[in-house]
Amino acid sequence: MGRKKAGEVSKSQAIRDHKKANPNQKPKQIAQELGKKGISVTPGFVSTILSTSKRSKGTRRRGRPAGSTNRTSKKTTTSRRVKTTSSDATTQYSDLLAMKATVKELGGIEQARTALAALEELMN
Repeated sequence: MGRKKAGEVSKSQAIRDHKKANPNQKPKQIAQELGKKGISVTPGFVSTILSTSKRSKGTRRRGRPAGSTNRTSKKTTTSRRVKTTSSDATTQYSDLLAMKATVKELGGIEQARTALAALEELMN
């Protein structure tokens, strides 16, 4: 593309100016009118320029928002382990299922907590 001469308007700006002066015209009509003025544009190009000029400037950015800490992490699919509060201890999935059955036998979480508190008293 060559440089524009001094005072020459770009095709995109000519399209926007024409649309502003004639808001009811369609892209095909705008392309024909600009063609009469010596500016060769296609109706598809007119449509693209008009649709991009409608977008608000600076509000749409690609990617994660600035300052976001939501990052994806690698998931392990080989083992089913759940970390507990202690540093290196892990609980097997099958152990969790057994605990679930025990809680059900005791009648619920509150009863299981009461039983654990009593067990802790006995162990001390």
